[in-house]
Amino acid sequence: MNDQLHLPAMHSIPDLNIPSARPLLIAFTLLILSSCATSNFSPNTPTRMASDVPDHFLVCTHANNSTCEPKPDEGCRNPMIDPLDGTKLELVRSNGEYGDYKVPDNRYGVERKELLRLECSTGRVVGIVQR
Repeated sequence: MNDQLHLPAMHSIPDLNIPSARPLLIAFTLLILSSCATSNFSPNTPTRMASDVPDHFLVCTHANNSTCEPKPDEGCRNPMIDPLDGTKLELVRSNGEYGDYKVPDNRYGVERKELLRLECSTGRVVGIVQR
């Protein structure tokens, strides 16, 4: 009896001329990065003047809804409060130095597709920017 194992002959896999996936991967990566770039925060975005704003906004503490002054080392806080009437601003985006906040309809001259930009360390209004 023959104890040798017989395997079928191995044939080479034909070259299918599949293009390299690298250019496709690069294109896909660029597409993803460019879609992110459109939503990035830009501190150089043109602004226009806001109206009827306080000297500066305060930080709302979540523990008991009290307020405190913004501090330079805390970045952009959420929410911010109008000390004159208690209006809450919701942080939408920031870069640490400036924050863009959603405000209630028709407040401070901000229209539907706009945000109110604050300087985070002081709570002072920079202006109105596009969403």
